[in-house]
Amino acid sequence: MSQTPPATASVAQEDTWREIELVVQQVTRLSRSDTSVEQFFAELLEKSVRTLAAAGGAVWLLRPEGYSLEYQINLAATGLVSAPDADNLPDREERQVAHQLLLQHVARQGRRRAISPQAGGRRDAAGNEGSTADSDQDEPTPRNPTDSLLLLCPVTVDGSVSGLVEVFQHADVSPAAVQGFLRFLGALCELAADFLRNRQFRELKERANLWTTFERFAESVHYGLDPQRIATAIANDGRQLIGCDRLSVALRHGSKYRLVAVSGLDAIDRRSVVVRHTQELIRRVARTNEAFWYFDTEEAESKSGGTLPPQIARPLEELLDESPARVLAVLPLLPPEPREQLKS
Repeated sequence: MSQTPPATASVAQEDTWREIELVVQQVTRLSRSDTSVEQFFAELLEKSVRTLAAAGGAVWLLRPEGYSLEYQINLAATGLVSAPDADNLPDREERQVAHQLLLQHVARQGRRRAISPQAGGRRDAAGNEGSTADSDQDEPTPRNPTDSLLLLCPVTVDGSVSGLVEVFQHADVSPAAVQGFLRFLGALCELAADFLRNRQFRELKERANLWTTFERFAESVHYGLDPQRIATAIANDGRQLIGCDRLSVALRHGSKYRLVAVSGLDAIDRRSVVVRHTQELIRRVARTNEAFWYFDTEEAESKSGGTLPPQIARPLEELLDESPARVLAVLPLLPPEPREQLKS
């Protein structure tokens, strides 16, 4: 009596394809959004590693100093980084150099690659050469310094490689499966290129809008010679230009500084405690002839110089007691330094 063979394998294959299609659809929607670069590549890599049942992965973006790590999953297990749970091998730095050379090599080729673990002169799982010359380019492939099968796919924007998506796959994957993995990564990297291209377009558009706003602001503050009108324009138009909550302008009167314009206010209450504390802080900062920045976080304070001098700390504290702020800046407007006279 004949029996119908089980369809478990075909069902599993259909489930895998449905999952891949779902991931591609999700990344497609994400590539058309205004999400941050960090969030986009974090989701792309997490979905890639999960879908391919891989050991981990990394996203490398091109910076002036080379390929910089943008996001990673389980990178410590490769021995390429130093971490509490990392494989701190004695040749870690050598492995890092070899890995960077491998990234640069794949980026120059501009095509996706699969490199076998510790590949060096033998065929890898994708049929490419390990460290001997490639069939289409007379350039040896640098050694894979990890024990993982590396799946590397470039993100190419307008003919230039802007980054690389790397997946650390298990070494026992079949060559046929590797080819499918690479096609899947290639589709995701095309979406990543669309995302970066769209982001560049938005940044250019925002930059153009900013320059248009700045030109209008410059025209506004240079129209006429009335100090009060100019100060009011700086306060109101300048607040919109830099995107702050409040912008104030003070003019020097002898040894003191007097607020003459505050954004959003038609008149200034001279009896206000906030006005008096603001003017005193401006007077103290102006004596230094340097810009002063205050941040309400310890990390930002350390960047701005740590402990404040007492002549500024006290008026600042008094002002913040009356008008709390997360970020506060006092920027003295200094006259330009005299230019050296040109020799005749």
